[in-house]
Amino acid sequence: MVEVSIVKSEKPDVKKALDQIGFTPDEYDFVAIKPNLCNPQPYYTGATTDLRLLEEVIKIFKEKSKEIVVIESNGFTASAEESAEKSGVMEVCNYFEVPFVNLSNDIRIPVKKNLKALKNLNVPRTFLKA
Repeated sequence: MVEVSIVKSEKPDVKKALDQIGFTPDEYDFVAIKPNLCNPQPYYTGATTDLRLLEEVIKIFKEKSKEIVVIESNGFTASAEESAEKSGVMEVCNYFEVPFVNLSNDIRIPVKKNLKALKNLNVPRTFLKA
């Protein structure tokens, strides 16, 4: 079951939102954070994830994880790196010393599953590691 939490506040309060759905991060070896970077535009346009949310998520998981990465794939209009740069995500990654991984350039691992729609599924290694 999917749970949703809505928190009204002056600034993003990810911890409060997670508390409302009873989610407490465990200890993790590897965490991949996937913001929305579908366009190479700043977050205040509404086209990409608010950088304050990304910062809060990184802070929460940095305490609980051995390794964190921020991941994205190339879009139709720009590479993942270009979108991360123009949106400010790369600056956040650099500040927190969290690597940015373009899944479009990642090594792909064949995954054999008995799926009806996808016969030859190749998944980025970083995604599988998470």
